[in-house]
Amino acid sequence: MYVIGITGPSGAGKTTALRVLEEMGGQVYDCDAVYHEMLASDGELLAEIEAAFPGAVQDGTLDRKALGARVFADPEGLRRLTEITQPLVKRRVLERIRTMERPAGSDARIAPVIAAGKDAAAGQRRRHQGMPPCEGFAVIDAIGLFESGLGAECDLTAAVVADEEVRVRRLMERDGITEEYARARIAAQKPAAWFAQRADLVLENNGSEAEFAERCRRAFAEKLQKGNFMREYTFISLLERPELEREAAAWFRDKWGVPEEAYLECMDAYLSGETELGWYLCIETAPAASDGGQGSGRPAQTPERIVGGLGVIENDFHDRKDLSPNVCAVYTEPEHRGRGIAGRLLNLAVEDLRAKGISPVYLVTDHTGFYERYGWEFFCHAQGDGEDHLTRLYIHR
Repeated sequence: MYVIGITGPSGAGKTTALRVLEEMGGQVYDCDAVYHEMLASDGELLAEIEAAFPGAVQDGTLDRKALGARVFADPEGLRRLTEITQPLVKRRVLERIRTMERPAGSDARIAPVIAAGKDAAAGQRRRHQGMPPCEGFAVIDAIGLFESGLGAECDLTAAVVADEEVRVRRLMERDGITEEYARARIAAQKPAAWFAQRADLVLENNGSEAEFAERCRRAFAEKLQKGNFMREYTFISLLERPELEREAAAWFRDKWGVPEEAYLECMDAYLSGETELGWYLCIETAPAASDGGQGSGRPAQTPERIVGGLGVIENDFHDRKDLSPNVCAVYTEPEHRGRGIAGRLLNLAVEDLRAKGISPVYLVTDHTGFYERYGWEFFCHAQGDGEDHLTRLYIHR
Protein backbone atom coordinates (compact mmCIF):
# COMPACT_ATOMS: atom_id res chain seq x y z
CA MET A 1 0.00 0.00 0.00
CA TYR A 2 1.38 3.39 -1.04
CA VAL A 3 1.34 5.87 1.84
CA ILE A 4 1.60 9.68 1.75
CA GLY A 5 2.20 11.64 4.95
CA ILE A 6 0.96 15.24 5.27
CA THR A 7 2.20 17.59 7.98
CA GLY A 8 2.84 21.27 8.64
CA PRO A 9 2.06 24.01 11.16
CA SER A 10 -1.39 25.40 11.95
CA GLY A 11 -2.89 27.77 9.40
CA ALA A 12 -0.69 26.59 6.54
CA GLY A 13 -3.48 24.83 4.62
CA LYS A 14 -3.14 21.08 5.24
CA THR A 15 -6.91 20.66 4.89
CA THR A 16 -6.81 21.73 1.25
CA ALA A 17 -3.97 19.31 0.45
CA LEU A 18 -5.84 16.49 2.19
CA ARG A 19 -9.02 17.26 0.26
CA VAL A 20 -7.12 17.06 -3.01
CA LEU A 21 -5.63 13.69 -2.09
CA GLU A 22 -9.06 12.37 -1.11
CA GLU A 23 -10.42 13.47 -4.48
CA MET A 24 -7.54 11.62 -6.15
CA GLY A 25 -8.55 8.37 -4.41
CA GLY A 26 -6.69 8.52 -1.11
CA GLN A 27 -8.10 7.45 2.22
CA VAL A 28 -7.06 9.87 4.95
CA TYR A 29 -6.17 8.72 8.46
CA ASP A 30 -6.39 11.72 10.80
CA CYS A 31 -4.11 11.06 13.77
CA ASP A 32 -5.93 13.62 15.94
CA ALA A 33 -9.26 11.91 15.23
CA VAL A 34 -7.78 8.48 15.97
CA TYR A 35 -6.27 9.82 19.22
CA HIS A 36 -9.58 11.24 20.45
CA GLU A 37 -11.36 8.04 19.49
CA MET A 38 -8.81 6.06 21.53
CA LEU A 39 -9.26 8.37 24.52
CA ALA A 40 -12.90 7.34 24.58
CA SER A 41 -12.43 3.60 24.23
CA ASP A 42 -8.84 2.31 24.43
CA GLY A 43 -8.22 0.71 27.81
CA GLU A 44 -4.46 0.35 27.29
CA LEU A 45 -4.03 4.04 26.53
CA LEU A 46 -6.20 5.14 29.45
CA ALA A 47 -4.34 2.82 31.84
CA GLU A 48 -0.97 4.25 30.81
CA ILE A 49 -2.23 7.82 31.20
CA GLU A 50 -3.63 7.06 34.64
CA ALA A 51 -0.36 5.44 35.72
CA ALA A 52 1.60 8.53 34.67
CA PHE A 53 -0.99 11.07 35.84
CA PRO A 54 -2.92 9.64 38.80
CA GLY A 55 -6.49 10.89 38.99
CA ALA A 56 -6.70 11.81 35.31
CA VAL A 57 -9.03 8.86 34.61
CA GLN A 58 -12.21 8.50 36.66
CA ASP A 59 -14.51 5.50 36.23
CA GLY A 60 -12.89 4.66 32.90
CA THR A 61 -13.28 8.19 31.51
CA LEU A 62 -10.46 10.65 30.92
CA ASP A 63 -10.91 14.12 32.40
CA ARG A 64 -9.34 15.88 29.41
CA LYS A 65 -9.66 19.35 30.86
CA ALA A 66 -7.89 18.39 34.07
CA LEU A 67 -5.16 16.51 32.21
CA GLY A 68 -4.65 19.44 29.85
CA ALA A 69 -4.27 21.85 32.73
CA ARG A 70 -1.58 19.60 34.21
CA VAL A 71 0.54 18.90 31.15
CA PHE A 72 0.42 22.14 29.20
CA ALA A 73 1.87 24.07 32.13
CA ASP A 74 4.54 21.39 32.60
CA PRO A 75 6.90 20.69 29.65
CA GLU A 76 8.11 17.46 31.25
CA GLY A 77 4.53 16.29 31.75
CA LEU A 78 3.68 17.11 28.15
CA ARG A 79 6.74 15.19 26.98
CA ARG A 80 5.68 12.19 29.05
CA LEU A 81 2.12 12.30 27.67
CA THR A 82 3.50 12.45 24.13
CA GLU A 83 5.73 9.45 24.81
CA ILE A 84 2.66 7.49 25.92
CA THR A 85 0.26 8.51 23.17
CA GLN A 86 2.37 8.66 20.01
CA PRO A 87 3.41 4.97 19.85
CA LEU A 88 -0.15 3.77 20.50
CA VAL A 89 -1.70 6.12 17.95
CA LYS A 90 1.00 5.15 15.44
CA ARG A 91 0.24 1.46 15.97
CA ARG A 92 -3.52 1.98 15.56
CA VAL A 93 -3.11 4.04 12.37
CA LEU A 94 -0.75 1.49 10.81
CA GLU A 95 -3.09 -1.36 11.74
CA ARG A 96 -5.92 0.37 9.90
CA ILE A 97 -3.81 1.15 6.86
CA ARG A 98 -2.79 -2.49 6.61
CA THR A 99 -6.44 -3.53 6.38
CA MET A 100 -6.92 -1.54 3.18
CA GLU A 101 -7.47 -3.79 0.20
CA ARG A 102 -4.76 -3.89 -2.44
CA PRO A 103 -6.26 -3.21 -5.86
CA ALA A 104 -6.18 -5.96 -8.47
CA GLY A 105 -3.45 -5.44 -11.03
CA SER A 106 -1.50 -3.21 -8.66
CA ASP A 107 1.30 -2.57 -11.17
CA ALA A 108 -1.03 -0.30 -13.14
CA ARG A 109 -3.21 1.18 -10.41
CA ILE A 110 -2.03 4.80 -10.45
CA ALA A 111 -3.46 5.89 -13.83
CA PRO A 112 -7.12 5.28 -12.93
CA VAL A 113 -6.60 6.78 -9.45
CA ILE A 114 -5.42 10.10 -10.89
CA ALA A 115 -8.04 10.19 -13.64
CA ALA A 116 -10.87 9.48 -11.22
CA GLY A 117 -9.76 12.27 -8.92
CA LYS A 118 -10.95 15.01 -11.28
CA ASP A 119 -14.59 13.93 -11.06
CA ALA A 120 -14.77 12.76 -7.46
CA ALA A 121 -17.78 14.10 -5.58
CA ALA A 122 -17.48 15.64 -2.14
CA GLY A 123 -19.73 12.94 -0.76
CA GLN A 124 -17.14 10.32 -1.67
CA ARG A 125 -14.49 11.70 0.69
CA ARG A 126 -13.19 9.04 3.02
CA ARG A 127 -11.60 10.61 6.08
CA HIS A 128 -11.17 7.55 8.26
CA GLN A 129 -13.83 7.18 10.94
CA GLY A 130 -14.39 3.43 10.81
CA MET A 131 -15.03 3.46 7.05
CA PRO A 132 -14.60 0.24 5.08
CA PRO A 133 -11.37 -0.50 3.17
CA CYS A 134 -10.98 1.15 -0.22
CA GLU A 135 -8.78 0.90 -3.27
CA GLY A 136 -6.15 3.56 -3.91
CA PHE A 137 -3.59 4.81 -1.41
CA ALA A 138 -3.41 5.88 2.20
CA VAL A 139 -2.78 9.38 3.54
CA ILE A 140 -1.60 10.08 7.09
CA ASP A 141 -2.55 13.49 8.51
CA ALA A 142 -0.27 14.21 11.49
CA ILE A 143 1.35 17.37 12.81
CA GLY A 144 3.75 15.01 14.64
CA LEU A 145 4.45 12.94 11.53
CA PHE A 146 8.23 12.89 11.97
CA GLU A 147 8.42 12.88 15.78
CA SER A 148 6.13 9.85 16.00
CA GLY A 149 8.07 7.83 13.43
CA LEU A 150 5.06 7.69 11.10
CA GLY A 151 7.05 9.58 8.50
CA ALA A 152 9.29 6.56 8.16
CA GLU A 153 6.26 4.48 7.14
CA CYS A 154 5.45 6.81 4.24
CA ASP A 155 6.52 6.48 0.63
CA LEU A 156 6.22 10.27 0.33
CA THR A 157 6.10 12.98 3.01
CA ALA A 158 4.76 16.46 2.23
CA ALA A 159 4.99 19.61 4.35
CA VAL A 160 2.40 22.34 3.81
CA VAL A 161 3.91 25.69 4.83
CA ALA A 162 3.00 29.38 4.63
CA ASP A 163 4.39 32.71 5.75
CA GLU A 164 3.72 33.59 9.38
CA GLU A 165 1.59 36.65 8.61
CA VAL A 166 -0.59 34.60 6.28
CA ARG A 167 -1.03 31.95 8.97
CA VAL A 168 -1.93 34.57 11.60
CA ARG A 169 -4.66 35.98 9.38
CA ARG A 170 -6.04 32.53 8.56
CA LEU A 171 -6.16 31.43 12.19
CA MET A 172 -7.95 34.63 13.18
CA GLU A 173 -10.56 34.20 10.44
CA ARG A 174 -10.95 30.43 10.82
CA ASP A 175 -11.10 30.17 14.60
CA GLY A 176 -12.41 33.62 15.52
CA ILE A 177 -9.46 34.38 17.78
CA THR A 178 -7.46 37.52 18.48
CA GLU A 179 -4.20 38.32 16.74
CA GLU A 180 -2.37 37.96 20.05
CA TYR A 181 -3.74 34.47 20.59
CA ALA A 182 -3.02 33.45 16.99
CA ARG A 183 0.60 34.54 17.32
CA ALA A 184 0.91 32.70 20.63
CA ARG A 185 -0.34 29.49 19.02
CA ILE A 186 2.13 29.84 16.17
CA ALA A 187 4.99 30.57 18.57
CA ALA A 188 4.21 27.36 20.49
CA GLN A 189 4.69 25.23 17.35
CA LYS A 190 7.77 24.30 15.36
CA PRO A 191 8.58 26.78 12.59
CA ALA A 192 7.73 26.10 8.96
CA ALA A 193 11.42 25.56 8.15
CA TRP A 194 11.53 22.60 10.56
CA PHE A 195 8.82 20.78 8.59
CA ALA A 196 10.28 21.76 5.22
CA GLN A 197 13.72 20.44 6.15
CA ARG A 198 12.39 16.96 6.84
CA ALA A 199 9.80 16.49 4.10
CA ASP A 200 10.28 15.00 0.63
CA LEU A 201 7.90 17.57 -0.87
CA VAL A 202 7.33 21.17 0.30
CA LEU A 203 4.08 22.89 -0.71
CA GLU A 204 3.99 26.66 -0.11
CA ASN A 205 0.53 28.14 0.36
CA ASN A 206 0.50 31.92 0.46
CA GLY A 207 -2.22 32.49 -2.15
CA SER A 208 -5.86 31.56 -2.61
CA GLU A 209 -7.34 28.18 -1.76
CA ALA A 210 -8.11 27.48 -5.43
CA GLU A 211 -4.56 28.26 -6.50
CA PHE A 212 -3.12 26.04 -3.80
CA ALA A 213 -5.49 23.16 -4.60
CA GLU A 214 -4.35 23.22 -8.23
CA ARG A 215 -0.69 23.32 -7.14
CA CYS A 216 -1.32 20.26 -4.95
CA ARG A 217 -3.02 18.37 -7.78
CA ARG A 218 -0.10 18.94 -10.11
CA ALA A 219 2.55 18.13 -7.49
CA PHE A 220 0.91 14.92 -6.25
CA ALA A 221 0.06 13.73 -9.78
CA GLU A 222 3.68 14.21 -10.82
CA LYS A 223 4.99 12.29 -7.81
CA LEU A 224 2.53 9.43 -8.26
CA GLN A 225 3.10 9.15 -12.00
CA LYS A 226 6.88 8.91 -11.63
CA GLY A 227 6.48 5.23 -10.87
CA ASN A 228 6.27 4.98 -7.11
CA PHE A 229 3.15 2.87 -7.58
CA MET A 230 4.85 0.85 -10.27
CA ARG A 231 7.47 -0.74 -8.06
CA GLU A 232 7.08 -3.44 -5.47
CA TYR A 233 9.33 -3.34 -2.42
CA THR A 234 9.81 -6.03 0.20
CA PHE A 235 11.57 -5.27 3.48
CA ILE A 236 13.21 -8.24 5.18
CA SER A 237 15.83 -9.30 7.66
CA LEU A 238 18.55 -11.55 6.29
CA LEU A 239 17.20 -14.33 8.53
CA GLU A 240 14.14 -14.47 6.28
CA ARG A 241 16.24 -14.93 3.13
CA PRO A 242 19.61 -16.43 4.18
CA GLU A 243 20.30 -17.47 0.58
CA LEU A 244 20.91 -13.76 -0.14
CA GLU A 245 23.93 -13.60 2.19
CA ARG A 246 26.67 -13.53 -0.46
CA GLU A 247 24.72 -11.24 -2.76
CA ALA A 248 24.09 -8.87 0.16
CA ALA A 249 27.75 -8.90 1.25
CA ALA A 250 28.85 -8.07 -2.30
CA TRP A 251 26.22 -5.31 -2.52
CA PHE A 252 27.43 -3.64 0.71
CA ARG A 253 31.06 -4.04 -0.43
CA ASP A 254 30.31 -2.19 -3.65
CA LYS A 255 28.61 0.65 -1.78
CA TRP A 256 31.13 1.21 1.01
CA GLY A 257 34.44 -0.29 -0.14
CA VAL A 258 34.76 -2.53 2.93
CA PRO A 259 36.02 -6.05 2.13
CA GLU A 260 33.26 -8.53 1.44
CA GLU A 261 34.75 -10.90 4.04
CA ALA A 262 34.03 -8.38 6.80
CA TYR A 263 30.34 -8.35 5.91
CA LEU A 264 30.21 -12.12 5.58
CA GLU A 265 31.73 -12.53 9.04
CA CYS A 266 29.03 -10.35 10.62
CA MET A 267 26.27 -12.00 8.60
CA ASP A 268 27.50 -15.50 9.48
CA ALA A 269 27.33 -14.61 13.18
CA TYR A 270 23.77 -13.35 12.72
CA LEU A 271 22.55 -16.32 10.70
CA SER A 272 24.17 -18.84 13.08
CA GLY A 273 22.57 -17.26 16.15
CA GLU A 274 25.83 -16.03 17.69
CA THR A 275 24.36 -12.52 17.78
CA GLU A 276 20.91 -10.99 17.57
CA LEU A 277 22.29 -7.94 15.74
CA GLY A 278 21.10 -8.34 12.19
CA TRP A 279 21.12 -7.19 8.60
CA TYR A 280 18.11 -5.76 6.79
CA LEU A 281 17.37 -5.42 3.08
CA CYS A 282 14.93 -3.78 0.71
CA ILE A 283 14.23 -6.00 -2.29
CA GLU A 284 12.69 -4.55 -5.44
CA THR A 285 10.67 -6.43 -8.00
CA ALA A 286 10.13 -3.99 -10.86
CA PRO A 287 7.05 -4.31 -13.09
CA ALA A 288 7.42 -7.16 -15.53
CA ALA A 289 7.99 -5.97 -19.07
CA SER A 290 6.30 -7.61 -22.05
CA ASP A 291 8.38 -9.29 -24.73
CA GLY A 292 7.51 -6.52 -27.21
CA GLY A 293 5.34 -8.82 -29.25
CA GLN A 294 8.26 -11.01 -30.27
CA GLY A 295 6.94 -14.17 -28.73
CA SER A 296 4.02 -15.37 -26.70
CA GLY A 297 3.00 -11.91 -25.55
CA ARG A 298 3.26 -13.01 -21.93
CA PRO A 299 5.10 -10.69 -19.51
CA ALA A 300 8.78 -11.44 -19.14
CA GLN A 301 10.09 -12.39 -15.72
CA THR A 302 11.80 -9.47 -13.94
CA PRO A 303 14.46 -10.52 -11.41
CA GLU A 304 14.44 -9.07 -7.93
CA ARG A 305 17.38 -7.06 -6.69
CA ILE A 306 18.66 -5.37 -3.55
CA VAL A 307 18.06 -1.61 -3.63
CA GLY A 308 18.57 -0.71 0.03
CA GLY A 309 20.12 -2.11 3.17
CA LEU A 310 21.69 -1.57 6.56
CA GLY A 311 23.30 -3.58 9.34
CA VAL A 312 23.49 -3.49 13.13
CA ILE A 313 26.82 -4.17 14.85
CA GLU A 314 28.31 -3.77 18.31
CA ASN A 315 30.05 -0.47 17.58
CA ASP A 316 30.35 1.57 14.40
CA PHE A 317 34.10 2.17 14.78
CA HIS A 318 34.09 5.15 17.14
CA ASP A 319 35.50 5.91 20.56
CA ARG A 320 32.23 5.62 22.53
CA LYS A 321 32.46 1.86 22.97
CA ASP A 322 29.91 2.09 25.80
CA LEU A 323 27.21 3.09 23.31
CA SER A 324 26.06 -0.06 21.54
CA PRO A 325 24.65 -1.49 19.30
CA ASN A 326 25.12 0.73 16.25
CA VAL A 327 23.32 0.90 12.92
CA CYS A 328 25.83 0.93 10.04
CA ALA A 329 26.13 0.88 6.25
CA VAL A 330 22.77 2.59 5.56
CA TYR A 331 22.40 2.90 1.80
CA THR A 332 19.68 3.27 -0.82
CA GLU A 333 20.33 3.09 -4.56
CA PRO A 334 20.18 6.66 -5.94
CA GLU A 335 17.27 6.02 -8.33
CA HIS A 336 15.16 4.70 -5.45
CA ARG A 337 15.71 7.55 -3.01
CA GLY A 338 12.87 9.75 -1.81
CA ARG A 339 10.50 6.78 -1.36
CA GLY A 340 10.97 6.16 2.35
CA ILE A 341 13.17 3.07 1.89
CA ALA A 342 15.85 4.09 4.40
CA GLY A 343 13.19 5.05 6.92
CA ARG A 344 11.40 1.72 6.66
CA LEU A 345 14.67 -0.15 7.03
CA LEU A 346 15.57 1.91 10.10
CA ASN A 347 12.14 1.24 11.60
CA LEU A 348 12.38 -2.48 10.79
CA ALA A 349 15.74 -2.76 12.53
CA VAL A 350 14.72 -0.74 15.59
CA GLU A 351 11.45 -2.63 16.06
CA ASP A 352 13.13 -6.01 15.54
CA LEU A 353 15.76 -5.20 18.16
CA ARG A 354 13.21 -3.79 20.59
CA ALA A 355 11.23 -7.03 20.33
CA LYS A 356 14.41 -8.79 21.48
CA GLY A 357 14.80 -6.40 24.42
CA ILE A 358 17.60 -4.42 22.77
CA SER A 359 17.14 -0.65 23.16
CA PRO A 360 18.34 2.06 22.67
CA VAL A 361 20.22 1.88 19.36
CA TYR A 362 22.89 4.29 18.11
CA LEU A 363 24.48 5.43 14.85
CA VAL A 364 27.14 7.90 13.75
CA THR A 365 26.67 10.19 10.77
CA ASP A 366 27.68 13.51 9.28
CA HIS A 367 24.13 14.08 8.02
CA THR A 368 21.80 16.55 9.71
CA GLY A 369 18.05 16.71 9.21
CA PHE A 370 17.72 13.19 7.77
CA TYR A 371 17.62 10.75 10.67
CA GLU A 372 15.45 13.14 12.67
CA ARG A 373 12.64 12.27 10.24
CA TYR A 374 12.58 8.74 11.62
CA GLY A 375 12.63 9.36 15.37
CA TRP A 376 16.40 9.59 15.91
CA GLU A 377 17.84 12.30 18.17
CA PHE A 378 21.30 13.84 18.30
CA PHE A 379 22.98 12.42 21.42
CA CYS A 380 26.63 13.52 21.51
CA HIS A 381 29.79 13.79 19.44
CA ALA A 382 32.13 10.85 18.94
CA GLN A 383 35.50 10.38 17.27
CA GLY A 384 35.81 7.76 14.58
CA ASP A 385 38.66 5.28 14.84
CA GLY A 386 41.63 6.71 12.98
CA GLU A 387 39.88 10.02 12.29
CA ASP A 388 40.99 13.46 13.48
CA HIS A 389 37.55 15.07 13.73
CA LEU A 390 34.35 14.59 15.71
CA THR A 391 31.16 13.28 14.13
CA ARG A 392 27.54 13.29 15.26
CA LEU A 393 26.20 10.31 17.22
CA TYR A 394 22.44 9.72 17.25
CA ILE A 395 20.19 7.64 19.51
CA HIS A 396 16.83 5.93 18.97
CA ARG A 397 15.22 5.29 22.34
